[in-house]
Amino acid sequence: MNKKAVLQHLLVILLFVVIAGLSVVPYWNRGTIYGQGDLLFHLNRLAGLTQGVQAHEIPYRYFNVLTNIGSASNFFYPFVYMLGWSGLFAVMHNPIHAFYLGEAIVMFVTLIVAYRAMNQYQSQRMRSIIFALLYGFASYRTYLAYDQFVFGEMLAFAFLPLAFVGLYNVFLGDARKWRALAAGLTLILYAHMLSTVLTLTLFVIIVVLLVATRRLHLEKVRVRNFVKAVVMTVVMTAVIYLPFLYQNRQTTIITTVQGPISKMYDLGQSLVYSLNGLNQNIGLVGVLAIVIGAVQLWRRRFSRELAIWGLGVVLFIMASSIFPWRALSENVQALVQFPFRLLGLSSLFLLVYLSGELVRVFALPKQQALTTLVVLLFSAGSYLAFTENLIYTRQHQQPLVTNQRFEATTALFETSFTANDKQLAALNKPGARHDYIGMLDYAPKNAWPVENYYSFLAHQTFLGNQSIKAKATYRLTSATFKVDAPRSGQLNVPILMYGNERVMLDGHRVTAKQTKRGSIGVHVTAGEHRLTVSYTTPKWIYQVWLLSAIGWVILFVTSWHRRKAK
Repeated sequence: MNKKAVLQHLLVILLFVVIAGLSVVPYWNRGTIYGQGDLLFHLNRLAGLTQGVQAHEIPYRYFNVLTNIGSASNFFYPFVYMLGWSGLFAVMHNPIHAFYLGEAIVMFVTLIVAYRAMNQYQSQRMRSIIFALLYGFASYRTYLAYDQFVFGEMLAFAFLPLAFVGLYNVFLGDARKWRALAAGLTLILYAHMLSTVLTLTLFVIIVVLLVATRRLHLEKVRVRNFVKAVVMTVVMTAVIYLPFLYQNRQTTIITTVQGPISKMYDLGQSLVYSLNGLNQNIGLVGVLAIVIGAVQLWRRRFSRELAIWGLGVVLFIMASSIFPWRALSENVQALVQFPFRLLGLSSLFLLVYLSGELVRVFALPKQQALTTLVVLLFSAGSYLAFTENLIYTRQHQQPLVTNQRFEATTALFETSFTANDKQLAALNKPGARHDYIGMLDYAPKNAWPVENYYSFLAHQTFLGNQSIKAKATYRLTSATFKVDAPRSGQLNVPILMYGNERVMLDGHRVTAKQTKRGSIGVHVTAGEHRLTVSYTTPKWIYQVWLLSAIGWVILFVTSWHRRKAK
């Protein structure tokens, strides 16, 4: 790469840094979080991981956040990026600034990954910039990042372009660039398991279509590099699936509320929402891509780009009620939950197509520069309008004030809230409880019946079937209960039992049993007792982290050697 090309890439990176920084300024200056959706859940996770970073450990279970019931969500919900984000909370004095700096970093990563991925697909700088801007400001991404705070999907969204350009490289493009496939899939799994499942499913469909249309020619180099990508993905993702499989064998859990497909809109609604920027949508530019592609299809101008457009359109239609979701098995419906999840993938393909059409129609260098400027101004203007409207409509939401609901027997969901730095810092103050959707997600199956659910929320301790008082002390990876048992019987404390705990009764390690409500149960005699439940991350899990890190080193070193040889 010559000096001019290097300078151009550095200028693009600088542009993306500026855009990412400016994207959080409206929130940063107000010093407030405008919460909705999943945010309380993720703020609890960040609070627990921040304590882990400060204690130089990786906590897979929490005892003093996430309702103080010993949640093992980190075994089932990837947290690699959240661990990095928590590092900002650990070193920055203002948690609001740490939060929005994390949002800005994710925005920058989304832009730079989209730019680099498009540059691999078609080495055309202006198209890469245009695609990155369209993708970074995509309406569905904005919904994930700031409307409902669906951080798993948001983080996975950043790496979708890398995974799909890797698939393209291996089977249709330059097979020597197989590392993009391994890196992309790994980075998606580090963020969100369901996004990985959807991506792999689409991979299979694409490959089948390529075989059926005889577009796929499996030369030895492609097969060999595909195997390399698979092996490296298995190595680098071991940090996710090995702890998951280990814990999944310990006890039967329920990930979240099980039920049929919900929040499904008809196609007309989806189009209107996209035009008006409401709810989950592909935005005005997504609709524009659909219209332009439809014109090209009418004119029978078939091409690889139009096939990409077709994937985007089909996924957009599948995200609506036109697709027979309720004809699928209950397990599939429970897994997907919301058809609109497909809008992220739909946005990817539609915006790839739109970026190609823009540089094709405006082919001259000056025209492309002007087109890039228009895309930037339109994207930034639309984003600013969304941001200011969101702040205006949410500024009077209930503040996240400290309460005394720790033992309340009813739920008071604080899905919509505002929080400043002091309120956020006091999120898990002793005696307070902030209820959020999914409080028992990833809990043992026995904990889910309604009567058990509320007994956990109220942190009730039982001796047999009788509720008794307990003085509880909670730390990051342990909880201690002091009780005065009026008689002998089974002591049942409000800590979920996953089978990986260390249970100490009066200074001696004992074997606990899972109670009918999925909690820790031990036999005690009449009198005063001290029961401590703790969890320590096994050493082998840290070794798996090391294995995955070695995989990344191998990927980077081999990539560097290839570039040096080239």
